[in-house]
Amino acid sequence: MGLLGLLVQDFEEGFDKLGKSINEAVFPFVDIYFEDDEIKVTMDLAGFNDSDIDELEIKRNTLIVSGKRESIKEHKKLEGKPITSINLHRPLKFRSVILLPFKLKENEKAPKVTHSKIENGVLTITVHKPKSECRY
Repeated sequence: MGLLGLLVQDFEEGFDKLGKSINEAVFPFVDIYFEDDEIKVTMDLAGFNDSDIDELEIKRNTLIVSGKRESIKEHKKLEGKPITSINLHRPLKFRSVILLPFKLKENEKAPKVTHSKIENGVLTITVHKPKSECRY
């Protein structure tokens, strides 16, 4: 490979790393909505499974969710299949801190997560709606 080929390869690798950094800054997309006496939070987590979620907790009015999945390269190694080249565009890990739409009173305990499940690449988290006034 000549000098031009090496320069192009370095440029592509640098651009790929920049794209991953930008993706990780905005990933995952989140929606919050009310349903009866519950708050539902949905997050786009393509490629993740329920077992990939490391942290799921509420502190005051903040929901913290994090997870990590293995790369396809690691997965194929476990299956004994060789991988010669790989270019990942989806993040392998994430950490989201989401402000929930309520303000707890001074002595009020944070609500609990009552249910969470990843289905078709979407994590749905159900939180019991607190007695405090919600902002929406």
